[in-house]
Amino acid sequence: MNLGLLGIVGLGAFSLLMSAFFSGSETGYMSVSRVRLRNLESSGHPLARRLRLQLRRIDDPILTCLIGTNLFNVFFTALVTTEFGRRFGAKGDWLAMGFVSVVVIMLGECLPEVVYREFPERMTLASVPTIAVAMWILWPVRWLLRGYTAILRKFLPPQEGGGSGLNRRNLAALLLTNSMPNSSDRRFAEAMDRFLELEG
Repeated sequence: MNLGLLGIVGLGAFSLLMSAFFSGSETGYMSVSRVRLRNLESSGHPLARRLRLQLRRIDDPILTCLIGTNLFNVFFTALVTTEFGRRFGAKGDWLAMGFVSVVVIMLGECLPEVVYREFPERMTLASVPTIAVAMWILWPVRWLLRGYTAILRKFLPPQEGGGSGLNRRNLAALLLTNSMPNSSDRRFAEAMDRFLELEG
């Protein structure tokens, strides 16, 4: 089906935008500060409670983001490869590979992840409604992936030290993967200081 240049560009831009959205949202869900989210919820933010409920089962939004990112990356790659092949012949595949690699890595991965990492609460709260719809649409795929994971767990040995609890190393990893507290999170910072003093 010949969509014309405008149609191809429009579909490509949409698929790249959706890839960036899911990629950035994945980073956002992993970077949201629970303390700031609780403060937003208590101040009456309309989406804070929905985000907190999604974070209770964080596997669902994360799996949804991973599936969405891969689906739109594949669609964008197929679209660009087909169009480049039609326009440039045999060398179109190589041109498409270079073009897709640069565009997807820069605009579909790095840039949105940086933006969501810098503004995790603001960006992730804005993403909540769309992610909720995507979770509903993609639940059969998530169900299949969970079944696949359950089968793997039966054949793979359990991870050592899985129940070691919260220690200094785990706490440091947790803090490094989440936004550092700002001035409004002074109580949280003080509690962490006391914990480190007692644990050390």
